[in-house]
Formats: sequence, structure tokens, C-alpha cells
Amino acid sequence: MIPFLSTASVDDQTRWLDSLNNNAHGLTFEAGLTSRTRQSKVAVFTAPAAAQLHQFPKLQWAQCTWAGVDRALGLTDTPIARLIDPGLTDIMAEAVLAWSLYLHREMPHYRRAQRSQQWAPRDYCPPHRRRVGILGAGVLGMASAERLHQQGFQVRTFSARSDAQVPWTHHCGPLIQTDLAELDLVVSLLPDAPTTRGVIDRNFWHQCRPQLGFISFGRSAAVVDSDLRDALDQGWVGEAVLDVFDIEPLPADDWKYGHERVTVLPHISAQTPVDTAARVIAETLNRYFTRGDTPPLVDPAKGY
Repeated sequence: MIPFLSTASVDDQTRWLDSLNNNAHGLTFEAGLTSRTRQSKVAVFTAPAAAQLHQFPKLQWAQCTWAGVDRALGLTDTPIARLIDPGLTDIMAEAVLAWSLYLHREMPHYRRAQRSQQWAPRDYCPPHRRRVGILGAGVLGMASAERLHQQGFQVRTFSARSDAQVPWTHHCGPLIQTDLAELDLVVSLLPDAPTTRGVIDRNFWHQCRPQLGFISFGRSAAVVDSDLRDALDQGWVGEAVLDVFDIEPLPADDWKYGHERVTVLPHISAQTPVDTAARVIAETLNRYFTRGDTPPLVDPAKGY
């Protein structure tokens, strides 16, 4: 019996349990701490429920239902496997493409023009003339880069730790000024890690060309909030689409809601698709119980 731990609504928990048990390969999942789940060697949990993992004394590791595990790492010492789901990857790649097109086709400009009752057409710019940089070239970043490349954009991916053979420009190592200065749009998919916290700061913006488009779908810890506001006010950033925040829901008095060059999203860029995620998780646990294969576990020092 495998425990499923969640702080979500009863309906959401029921949907997860139904999906897990329908894909279970003979395994059985049950909500919370019970006499049947207490001795389990593995658990499945949503990140906010990581604080409940200590209730299971024999846990060897736990499978998170989220791709981002920084919140969970602060709540437990139990080894964690993050979710790597092709369904989630596809949703993120779709979101990066959609909101890149939103900025590429200058939708915020037309929204403001409509609000002020102005007829203000702008010349069309083809995708092959737009240079898009993706910070964080992991599974999600590379899938997003592929989608943008297929659409015709000039793509550059940036990774601190891995080289790659790809049909676009890939930079491995620290960000450098010449790369940033050539970009028209930056997409952050950076994780929350000691090496990424606060890297998108005043110095970062001053290395970029003015009126840059910025999309933040990675961890908010990478972005210095006050420096982003200054960059917007000073014209270093022309438009920003923000989906992940230090505090969620974003407080009603936060400056970003009222800024005319900011689009606020309620953390919807890549919501976990329960059906495909449950299948991936059930297959992972089946391999663990039948063959002893433990999935890659998160390195707490790196955050991923």
C-alpha cells in the first residue's frame, strides 16, 4: 500500500488516486497515513505535503507530483524524485511558444492601444529575425527551444552544466555579455538552486539590449524583484510575462498587477496533467518494486 499525500482539495485528491490506481501495475495507492500505508518504503506527494513525509518511518524515497521541488526540499529530509513527464514537458513547451508569440506579435501594445482607443498598427517582424534565449536548458528548456526553433525563431539555450548537440546555438557556462546583448526575448526556466538565486538582477538587465521581452516560467528566486521593477521602469525590459512568484497567490497589493508592461499569470504555464503524470509515476514505482530501480533523486545542494 503506497501513501498519496496532498494538501489539495478532496476532489483533486480523488482524481489523483483514481488515476494512480487505474495505472497501478498491481500496486495500490491510498490517501494519507493509515495502518496500511505507515510501513511503506515509498510515497507519492504534492510538494506542499512534503511536511507529512516524516510520518512514514521506513521511507527510502518519495515521488513528487511536481517538476519543481524547491518547496518540498525545505519541508523534508526524505530523498525526492521530481516528476519528469512528457505530458508536462509538452505543456511547458506549448506555453513558452504561446507567450513568446504573444510578445513577438506585440499583443501588449495592441491591448494598450485598444484601452486608449487608438488605431496603432506596427510593422510585422518574421520569427527568423527574433533572437530568443532560454535560461535553463534542462528537459523543459530543450523541449521549449525545439518548439521555438520549429516556429522559425533564432534560438539560444544557456546551461551551466551540460553541453548539447542541437540545431541552434547552445552556451554552456556562465552567461556572458555578448550573448545577452544580442537577444530580443529571454525565457527563464531556471530552477531554484544556490547558483541561480538572484542571477537575474540589475547587472543582468544592464547586459541586455533595451526593451527586451522577458518571460519568467522558472523559479522566482532567480529574479530580483526590485531590480526587475527598475528595469521595466527604465526601459531595459519592454514587456514581462510573469507566472511564478515568491508568494502565491500573488498579494492583491503587489506592484506587478498594476504595471502596464507586466502580464501576470496565476502559475498556469505548466500545470501537472494528472492522467499522464499518474501513468509515469505508476511505471516508475513498478520498476522500483519489481527490479529495484530507483529513479534519479534530487541533489538538495543543487535543487534539482
